[in-house]
Amino acid sequence: FLPQPEVIAHYPFAVAMQQQQEGTRFYIPGLPETVTDEELGAHFAFYGSIKEAIVARDKATGMSRGFGYVTLMGLASPDACLNDPHVLGGKEIRVVLTKESLAGSDDKRVYIGGTGNLSADDIRDAFTGFGQVWDVHTPKDAITGRRKNFSFVTFANTDAFKRAVSTGLINLRGLALEIKPATKDDERKGVGKGMGMGMGMGMSMGMGPALRPSAAWEPNKMARTTPMQPKVPGPMPKPVGQIGVGMNFP
Repeated sequence: FLPQPEVIAHYPFAVAMQQQQEGTRFYIPGLPETVTDEELGAHFAFYGSIKEAIVARDKATGMSRGFGYVTLMGLASPDACLNDPHVLGGKEIRVVLTKESLAGSDDKRVYIGGTGNLSADDIRDAFTGFGQVWDVHTPKDAITGRRKNFSFVTFANTDAFKRAVSTGLINLRGLALEIKPATKDDERKGVGKGMGMGMGMGMSMGMGPALRPSAAWEPNKMARTTPMQPKVPGPMPKPVGQIGVGMNFP
């Protein structure tokens, strides 16, 4: 059996087959504490067959943690569920796809530079103009918890992705947003800064002078500073001839 080309173009075949078997999973944020598993399942049963409807709860107290998960079977597309407003416990909620349900859609993901403190909803509403949005990711710094100055949008299809990329730049709430295809380097932005600082301190405190990152290593150039002489008991012996080869660092 060979998949039809139009199926592959819209939704990777292997991912589609997997989700037919395992279902499409949604993350439900901002749930009021009164919402139950039964209410969650009854609401989303309108969109498909319910495999899972769970409100996350604290193991010790049993109280709601304010979010939940719903898995729907036999869903041809998640678009309706993502686009519709959902009122649960008297509160309007916007659902999102989980990471596993987004698998295989990296080729429809754009990097957006300069997003500042724009909310995910602001970004979603703006980029829906290019086509169906499946996900908006607004990364935070792991140390400070502050929002980073870039975000990611995953589209449902390549046409929407191409429209966004070809636009290149949009203005939203006074901010100029750069749009380009997301790369693995974009995903890794900001990672490792804390480790670099820790290593620098360790080297300067316990392993001699720290190397300055701004100074390039020039192996044929003499050291700019006089190397420290080793401490030995008693007077230093008078050298005869040459005493070996040393290494010079900038």
